[in-house]
Amino acid sequence: MQSKIASLPTSSGNYDKDINNLYAEMESLQEELDNTLAEVDTMLAEWEEEQVVAEEAEQADELTRWSLEVSNSNSLVVVDQYHSPSRIEESDIYDIRLTLYNNMTNSDGDLIALNDLYLDLTFTPQSSSAVYINEKNTWLDTVKSPYIFWEMDIVTRGDDKYTRRISFTSERITVPKGEWLDEANHELGVKPTMELQLEFNLEYVQ
Repeated sequence: MQSKIASLPTSSGNYDKDINNLYAEMESLQEELDNTLAEVDTMLAEWEEEQVVAEEAEQADELTRWSLEVSNSNSLVVVDQYHSPSRIEESDIYDIRLTLYNNMTNSDGDLIALNDLYLDLTFTPQSSSAVYINEKNTWLDTVKSPYIFWEMDIVTRGDDKYTRRISFTSERITVPKGEWLDEANHELGVKPTMELQLEFNLEYVQ
């Protein structure tokens, strides 16, 4: 447009005002175009950031974190648990250590052994999406004496039978009698009575 204006033939009329108006309009259009392009660049950057966030969230959803709850049949036995890796998520074999404290006493207040303890380990997926595990390749095993057999129960839901929880119940366990941490102060509790070394194999349906 500037080139065309400059190449206009000489005329007896005075078109300076009109030409100046055209230049002003051109500057306004250029400014508007620059602002529009800047808005487009901003929107594109925001969209790309949203895609990255969405992709990261999708990848996080693919890994289902499982919680582990340990309970037992006698309230006088305390069970501490430890598992490694600390997060139960991927298909993997997880090391689990259970430390038992037997606080059972007789009528005289003496510590005694317990012959009929049952342990329950329950794994629950912490996910809003459906989780499917390979039942044949998911198990819990004792890897060090005392060796204990575990019965597995898998609770499913829905028509497609997605997994809601995995429970393992031990056979009857005999727990040795405890030993006081401080003979003069029984309120301090007892020393560790038994330790169980377990392996939990978690495998999803491929």
